[in-house]
Amino acid sequence: KIYGPPYMGGSYGGRAFNEACFVLVAVLLARKAGRPVRVKLTREEDMLALTRCSTRLHAKIGVKRDGTITAVEYRAFLNPGPWFYPPWVNRYFTHLFKVIKCDNIKARATLAPTNIPFSGGPFRGFAYMEAFLVAQPILKRISQQLGIDYLKLLQQSFWRTGDKVPNGPGKYSVLSSSGIDEAFEKGKKLIDWDGPTEPDEYVGAGYCLPGSAQFPSNVILRLNRDGSILLETGVIEIGAGQYTTLTYMAAEAIGAP
Repeated sequence: KIYGPPYMGGSYGGRAFNEACFVLVAVLLARKAGRPVRVKLTREEDMLALTRCSTRLHAKIGVKRDGTITAVEYRAFLNPGPWFYPPWVNRYFTHLFKVIKCDNIKARATLAPTNIPFSGGPFRGFAYMEAFLVAQPILKRISQQLGIDYLKLLQQSFWRTGDKVPNGPGKYSVLSSSGIDEAFEKGKKLIDWDGPTEPDEYVGAGYCLPGSAQFPSNVILRLNRDGSILLETGVIEIGAGQYTTLTYMAAEAIGAP
């Protein structure tokens, strides 16, 4: 067995691919000096060296007069700097299709390495921002032009229990549970979506399906003699409340408080 620390601290992508260039520099310097080497960036260097990938996106959505989405065409032009990681492109497409649910999809991407400072990699949920920012404004314009309530248009793109959620080219994961409709109605009431607004007041709404929900996983629950429950999992708390969430899920599954 491997036991991880109880609290590791936030990730934010810093321990993934985008550290490779700095690790390489440290390795080469250590080999040259024959001593341990630590690479430490100033705040200014950090802001320049680790950024979102420069991205240009084009999306086209076909709909019927009743708002039914019939087709999606999507093109992406990505400038990652010197870092070239083709599978990264898949995230843009899979995240877009988690917002726009459609059977007829055409997607194309161009990933062009350049000599600009290092760009891209896992950075605060990379590819989520880009995919959602290009999808939801288009859906908003469609709802306005067709005279359809925006949230009603969104509802048809909800992924529900049993749906096959895209997880890369030709890959899918079956959604085992979904509370999106309940959350939708509750959120609609909380923000008073159908209520009156002041002239300078704007009420917005949106939704997403996070990538962490697309992969299957397992835990082991053990019932102890004193009636307590032990939950064993390979997940480590990195600041997002994993332990609290898993505790709630286990309690709901077995009917415990």
